[in-house]
Amino acid sequence: GDNFYWGGVGTNDDTSKYGFGEGFKCGSSPPNVEAPSKQWKLIFEDIYKGPNIDGVPWLGVLGNHDYGGWKFTAAWDQAIGYTWTSDRWMTPAQYWRVTVRYPDFSVDWFFIDTNFADAILPGSSD
Repeated sequence: GDNFYWGGVGTNDDTSKYGFGEGFKCGSSPPNVEAPSKQWKLIFEDIYKGPNIDGVPWLGVLGNHDYGGWKFTAAWDQAIGYTWTSDRWMTPAQYWRVTVRYPDFSVDWFFIDTNFADAILPGSSD
């Protein structure tokens, strides 16, 4: 989970290099940055590339920062939708499974979204 932060990853004080950091928590609205779909090249495609990593599928599941807290304002649907525009990114649903086959064995991977177990309304004590 937590595939991407709204404005990139950085410290609360350093917004110049990596974006807005974790100073923008899940309960707040994301800052006004370029469309999230444009971030894929910068924060995924341009970083995770090179020998021994090109063509390797990235299997994922959504985390609390992918949703944007109780408001669901972090474009979590784009994290799922990007599956159909990328050869490597694989997060096709909130709950999914895949069998990965290797020369001598296979592995069944199960991806289960458990964010509901941590979801509470702001100001709630539960």
